[in-house]
Amino acid sequence: FFEPTSFTMSTTRLNTLISIPLCVYALLFIAVLRASQIQDCCCDTETVSTHNQEFLNEILTVIRQRTFFRIFKVDIYKPCKLWPDNTLCFKPTCSVQECCDADIPQKWKDMEVANNQQYNIQVDLFVSDTFEHWHNIDEDQWVSYSGNQDQMVYVDLVRNADGYTGYKGEEAGKIWRAVYEAKNLLYLNIDAADRHLYQREDRVLFRLISGFHTLTTCMVFANWPLPHQPHKYGPNLELYEKVLHDHQDWIENLYFDFVFLLRAVNKASHVLSAYDMNTGNPSDDAMTHGLMNYLLRTDFVQTQCSHLHSFDESTMFQEERLLIMDNFKNVFRN
Repeated sequence: FFEPTSFTMSTTRLNTLISIPLCVYALLFIAVLRASQIQDCCCDTETVSTHNQEFLNEILTVIRQRTFFRIFKVDIYKPCKLWPDNTLCFKPTCSVQECCDADIPQKWKDMEVANNQQYNIQVDLFVSDTFEHWHNIDEDQWVSYSGNQDQMVYVDLVRNADGYTGYKGEEAGKIWRAVYEAKNLLYLNIDAADRHLYQREDRVLFRLISGFHTLTTCMVFANWPLPHQPHKYGPNLELYEKVLHDHQDWIENLYFDFVFLLRAVNKASHVLSAYDMNTGNPSDDAMTHGLMNYLLRTDFVQTQCSHLHSFDESTMFQEERLLIMDNFKNVFRN
């Protein structure tokens, strides 16, 4: 997002960009937010809500049903670095349904075979002149991924809908505490006397975390077990009013995240429009490309999501504040 010249993206990264953070159905509870300017942004909540209701929610709902954005590869067995996993829960809602082999596009399976064959090629141990041009792309990424491809699996995000799983209490609480405590990494190797220089970066980082927390809570409340209707899920307005309604700052942080992400889509639109989203299904692929091109070329994305009307990233990491960029990145990679 902050380094457009080194913008690289894998299928998993692009899939995440559209299928998870942009599932704006989580905003169904947010109509009660009073119209106001979104702090650190160049727009207000009413403008965002209006465009979301007019077309964004509808088109993104269709896009996330397409195979490219629906089938997601992830390492669900990667151990937690902070504490041992609790594997004693046997609730069906806690489990992740993996894709069967027939669900995975053949093109992707063929690419994996080709990549594995490439990795098995004997390495030339003699250092050549081209070695000095080596560039570690991973250094430019704001997220890290498992190196163990063998244990990664495909999941269907439609079958594994966001919502209430029964995971709660102290187990869930310690995860959120760890997420917020990770923000302390922002000041790694920074003198306490200089922390006031990074107030904007600190505020933006906190708002990103808080907005994600609010989004997760909204998703749970939007897909909650319905009383007296076994295996049926729907919105729980009572819980929303009890937990979120009186915290307008949390809700505004969700708006902030939404604007922040839309700005990233605007900035990366040339990469997204040229990205290979083919899965081997001509009709589904044509619809995916058509919908994405339509979304990216709309006046809203092209104009209203520019730095002049959404989030201006050029105000961050300026001059001596550039020193904190790696720390900011490492909070996400933690």
